[in-house]
Amino acid sequence: MKNPENLSDIKAIIIPTCNDFENIKRANAAIKFVKENNLPKRCIIAGLGPDTNIANGFGNYSKKKEFNFHKELYNYLINNTDWMIGAEINSLNSIENILYSFPENTEGKYALVSFPLHLKRFKKIINDAKTSGKISKNLEIVCVPTSQNTKWIPHEILSNLKYHIKGKKKYFSKKQQ
Repeated sequence: MKNPENLSDIKAIIIPTCNDFENIKRANAAIKFVKENNLPKRCIIAGLGPDTNIANGFGNYSKKKEFNFHKELYNYLINNTDWMIGAEINSLNSIENILYSFPENTEGKYALVSFPLHLKRFKKIINDAKTSGKISKNLEIVCVPTSQNTKWIPHEILSNLKYHIKGKKKYFSKKQQ
C-alpha cells in the first residue's frame, strides 16, 4: 500500500466513516487529493451500516441522532463536489469496510482516506484479507493520510489489540474459508 507515482488509474476514493470532525477532515483530504491528481470524481462512503436510508434521512428511527454523521458527510460531499457518490451500506467496522467495499473479484487501484494510524491498521486488514482470499490479490490501495489527532492514539492501540485478538480470527481464520 505504498503511494505509487502513477495515480491516473485510480478508480475511486474510499472514505470510511468515523465522526463529524474526522468525516469532514477525510472529505477535505479526498477532495484535495482528487483535485491535485486530476482523478475521477468517484467516491465511496464506507461504513454506513444496515440503516443507510435512515442515516440519509429517509426513514424513522428513535435514535436518529446516532446516524447524523453519515448524513453530514454525504451532504458535505454533495454540496462541495460534483462527484458520483456511492455508499457501501453493510460494514460496521474497519474490517468490514474493506471486505464490503472490495468484494472478492474487485481489482484495480483505489485510494483510502484516514489518519495515519488507522491507515496502518487498514494495511494489516488488507494484507490479511488478500492472504485469506477474501479480497483480490490484484487490488491496490493508495493511502491518503489526514492529520493525526493524538486522541486517536489510544483508540488505535485498543483497536489493533482487538483486531489481533478477535477480529483477525473472526474474519480471516482458516475455519472461515
